[in-house]
Amino acid sequence: MISEQHRKQFLQELQQNKYIDYQEILKIADAFQIASGQSYAEGRTKALLDFINLQNSLVIKNFNNTGQDKLIYTVKEFAIMLKNVDQFIDLENDKEFKAYF
Repeated sequence: MISEQHRKQFLQELQQNKYIDYQEILKIADAFQIASGQSYAEGRTKALLDFINLQNSLVIKNFNNTGQDKLIYTVKEFAIMLKNVDQFIDLENDKEFKAYF
């Protein structure tokens, strides 16, 4: 499945880099709203959730385009942050992400 390929590839990138740039978060949020972007958004989001569970944190560089980094410690915290970016993305109640919550 394409979503799984996105997840594996992006998880490897996260494990090497140890952070994600805020602009990538915005790209993922945008992809959720486009039918052709669903597998990209789901795969990358699952990789981020996996990474948080494995590393117990995620660094988001240049959070909110402020030049400051933000640390996310839990998948719930990540879900809330993503919902603040786009109110229609509700990971906690999305069947694709149920296993994470």
